Amino acid sequence: MADEKEKVVFTSFDPADAVRGGLMSDVDVLVKDILWTLEPPPDYHSREPSYFLKGYLALIGEPDVVEEVWWSAGTCKAHTPCNDQGEPLNEGYRLTGGPMIQGSNALLFIKSLKDCGIDASPGSHRIASGDLKQLVGLEMHVIRKVIQREGLQQAPREDGRTPPGVVLCQKIIRVPGEKRAAKPKPAAAAAAGTAARPAAAAAAAARPAAAAKATAAEAPAEVDIESLARTVLSGMMTGKPEGMLVSAARVQANRTLYSEHKLSLADRVKVIEIMLDPAWLETQGVLLEGETLVLAA
Repeated sequence: MADEKEKVVFTSFDPADAVRGGLMSDVDVLVKDILWTLEPPPDYHSREPSYFLKGYLALIGEPDVVEEVWWSAGTCKAHTPCNDQGEPLNEGYRLTGGPMIQGSNALLFIKSLKDCGIDASPGSHRIASGDLKQLVGLEMHVIRKVIQREGLQQAPREDGRTPPGVVLCQKIIRVPGEKRAAKPKPAAAAAAGTAARPAAAAAAAARPAAAAKATAAEAPAEVDIESLARTVLSGMMTGKPEGMLVSAARVQANRTLYSEHKLSLADRVKVIEIMLDPAWLETQGVLLEGETLVLAA
């Protein structure tokens, strides 16, 4: 039987059918995760080791659209991400190593949060807490701004385009933990709700058991760390006879574990830790030669 000719799907030019492209700017976003990292953005080159603030920003109107955003924080020197106990990590919610550099992109972003009133409510100390977990769940409107620094000439890009600029907060929509404002009900709906209260009260008595079952059903499944490490490693090394740098493997693994498997930072750290363990790698037919992962002969 002859193969059927593949059906051609023509592109609609109706604006309603268009999808979003380019970099995030002038949009409402949710901070799904944000952390300090020693891993540079893709295609980033620097003569000295640097560290960065890295955020995973999702469009509020389209939660499946997530963009990874890096803000450079300066030369690494003594700075290192760490956990709550001060133990150094490649990525973490806390940072050690002394004061940060004024004027860095990371501080410009944090300053924009402060200027927009992230700590406006009494007793709020998110910026001074030293813990980026305080920013997870933040909803804000962001823009991109090209920063002109005194004494520095903006280096032209090879392709001649304007630099993408720094992502800054223009308005705080909702801070983490803040209750959403209830939408006002129409008068008719409010009256109907009043009449339905007795029936609702009776139904509420039957809810505890059902709620307990629902809570148990919604409990997150335990993460199979080793299985995920094996899956991610296999995907990265397929078609890589020349091998892969450990630094590149960390970045790619972190991106895959977040975007495809929706893992938390803690679980991503566990998976990457086992994935780069030399003894475990040998059991998977991969060797660690210096700073490069190579397939065993």
